[in-house]
Amino acid sequence: MRIAYAVFENYEGAKEYDLPEVAEKLILQALEESEEGLIKPHNEVMAEFKKNRLSK
Repeated sequence: MRIAYAVFENYEGAKEYDLPEVAEKLILQALEESEEGLIKPHNEVMAEFKKNRLSK
């Protein structure tokens, strides 16, 4: 698996990197869990964090 790294979604001059096997497995696992609805969207995680941590 290769991944392109670009800043500000500007793909001109983007650099590609070969991922180590462990990183590839983690990314694939996260994608599968996301499709199964096991991963919360970022805004839900942040709202929960603010509610639980910052309200104390």
